[in-house]
Amino acid sequence: MECISVETAVKLTPLVTIMTTIFVAYIGWQQWRTSRDKLRLDLYNKRFDVYSKTISFYQALCDYRAAEVDGRLASSHIDFIKVKLESQFLFRPDSKIMETLYTLHSEAFNIIGCMDIGGELLNAGLHNEFMIMHNDKNQAFPVFDKAITDLAEKMAPYLNFHETLT
Repeated sequence: MECISVETAVKLTPLVTIMTTIFVAYIGWQQWRTSRDKLRLDLYNKRFDVYSKTISFYQALCDYRAAEVDGRLASSHIDFIKVKLESQFLFRPDSKIMETLYTLHSEAFNIIGCMDIGGELLNAGLHNEFMIMHNDKNQAFPVFDKAITDLAEKMAPYLNFHETLT
């Protein structure tokens, strides 16, 4: 086996050093890209969670009695409150997403209130109070529908996955 001369080794040392540096820099760059993409994916998932839990809450409100019986209403309401509060840290204030979520939450109380105590008002003979609550509930659903549509439009720039990863 032939050995390389000391002169050849001295000449190759800078080349090996440069190649090693380039290789290590490339690995570092790949790790940075992977970390950046994972952060963006995690942020996307948290933002999409706001949207999906809002929709789940709306579906539970639409199917109020069944959702109340099987516990979906309470759990989806709690999930909605959590994502509503979390959203202030996930979206820019000028997006108005937080305002839309607060509108949804206040309208939900018109629906929940009527469904929870409407029967008690009727049984107590408070027909006028029941009619006021019933009208508020009936007016809440169209507001809710519009707010859900507005929410989807406001969240679209944050949830366009192709733009998120570029």
